[in-house]
Order: sequence, then structure tokens, then C-alpha cells
Amino acid sequence: HLDAPETHKVPLGEKLFVQAQFYNKLPVDIALTRLRVLMDDNRAFDVCEAEEVMHPDDTIDIMLEAAPKALGTYEVNCLGWNIGEQLSVRQSVKKQGPLLQRTQQQRADGIRGIDHSLRFEVVPAQPLLGVVFDGVSAEVLQGQLLRATLVLRNMGAAPARDIFLKLSEPSFIFMLNSPDLTSTKVMEFCGPSCSLVHLDSMVIAPGKEVRLDAW
Repeated sequence: HLDAPETHKVPLGEKLFVQAQFYNKLPVDIALTRLRVLMDDNRAFDVCEAEEVMHPDDTIDIMLEAAPKALGTYEVNCLGWNIGEQLSVRQSVKKQGPLLQRTQQQRADGIRGIDHSLRFEVVPAQPLLGVVFDGVSAEVLQGQLLRATLVLRNMGAAPARDIFLKLSEPSFIFMLNSPDLTSTKVMEFCGPSCSLVHLDSMVIAPGKEVRLDAW
């Protein structure tokens, strides 16, 4: 019995990032254009292209990205780039799989399994929340009452709803304003730990943010 490998998941509407290392062994500068990552089905991706100039003996790490347009399971096949106007290069991407340890023979011969780290699944769009505290000073006095703003920003491609805030030190009081700014209510902690705040009526649309007053 072999454990099924875990497949990386990329939500629709977000980007896939692949970092590749390049080394220039030649004694001259090389201008790389149209640097890109290529999949087994390139029609399902918007691929961003990059450019880089490498000096002799340069080693650089380049971050390449692509945005999926369709659900499914895909695999990174190769990297592509151009040198000048005439030469187009494609380099296969292969990684060694994990060393197999189930039998004495596998361990003795250093047999490796199949690497699945370049395989990924594009899943339906998901919310992606960023959390920032605005107005928090670098230094405060012990016992000082500090006012700040907690900013929740949805950077994903789907609405965020049924949100819970988990606080490791629940010493904040959050205030939630009504949509028309005519009333304000204190948000109560919930759960046995008294360290959760449930934003049950709040929906944050993609690209939008919510600001919560905190003391």
C-alpha cells in the first residue's frame, strides 16, 4: 500500500508561482526574453512573461507566474525562453522523487519514487483574506487604552462569509458600525476559549475590505 501523494491546489482567479534558478556559464552577457513556465495544457492559463540579462557567472532566481482559466488537474512540464530573435529554448522540468524506505532493497539501492510536486489541481475560486492592524504604535504604556483599526481585505476571487477571528490574547474590544453608520454594536467573544469573534452577518466581496474599530 502506498500513500496517495498530496496534490497542490490553486484556486481559480489566483496565480501559480514557480521559482527557477538560472546560471550563465558563458563568458558573455545573455539577454533572456519571453521567460515563461509551460504546462501540459497551456490553453488553460494566462502566462506572464519575464525578461532578464545575465552577466558571466551570474546565478539568479527568477519567479515565474501563470493564472489558471479552467478547472482541472495540470502539471508543470518545462520552462521556455528566447535568446535573441532566432533561438527559442525549452528546458524540461524534472525533480527526483522521495527515497523509498519500505524494503531493505529499496534502501540499499537508493530507489526513488515518482515526484508529484509539480502536479496541481485548479479548484473553484476561494476567498483570500489579508489582515492588517492600522494605527498601532510601536511603543505603548502599560495599561494604556489604544484605539486601532483592524482591516480585513478579500484578495481572492470569491466572497468571504461566515468569518471567525481567532485572538491569542483576547484583550481587544471590537466595534462594528451599521452599513448606514447610524448605530454601533460591540462584538462579543464566543466559544469555550472566549477567544473567537464570529462575523456571522458580514460578507466581504472580492477586492473589498472591512474596517473594524478596536480598543
